[in-house]
Amino acid sequence: MSESRGASPVVGTVVLVAVVVIVGVSLTVPFLGIVQDGIDTNEKPVPVTDNLLSDPGFEDEDGSWDHWGPGSVVAEQPNYGAAALKVPAGSNDAYHAQNVTKKMRAGSTYRLCAWSKRTDPDGETWVGVQFYETEDKNEIIEKQTWRVEWNSYREECVLAETPNETSVHTAEVWVYRPADTEGVAYVDDVSLVRMAYLADPDER
Repeated sequence: MSESRGASPVVGTVVLVAVVVIVGVSLTVPFLGIVQDGIDTNEKPVPVTDNLLSDPGFEDEDGSWDHWGPGSVVAEQPNYGAAALKVPAGSNDAYHAQNVTKKMRAGSTYRLCAWSKRTDPDGETWVGVQFYETEDKNEIIEKQTWRVEWNSYREECVLAETPNETSVHTAEVWVYRPADTEGVAYVDDVSLVRMAYLADPDER
């Protein structure tokens, strides 16, 4: 009887340690997953504003977009909705743009996205955004662009960082085609949003 009682604390200790280890592992695995998800989220900026553009899908024709040279809003091959911007070949440069009327912020990250395509592999079309310090747009303080390289609608995005050391008066989003380029380009569903890192305590 006495020998049996002497062995029980040892067995109980071993069992307790095993239970603690199993519980610890069970809790640690999901906990590490949550921590990693938080790290991944904090390292990637997320939108903190709605779309800063008016008539982003070219549906309203409310005058938000200015058009120079070849191209117009048409009810033809939209990515979504009933309209898209069509930019055909022409003897003059094509430039279609919108000035952002909402307030811009220095030291911020902005993301420009648009759906676009082209009909000719040699055609040249650019989509971009540029930021200005003053209303007269004499100096570009930040600019990001991409060239449309695909023949079916695809969404492309770029991030632009406005400098801390200057004020930002306005931004301009645009679509550009140089003269005499081949084929036709379509652009639709354009968005410009301000981004922020969730770990940044100064963001609201």
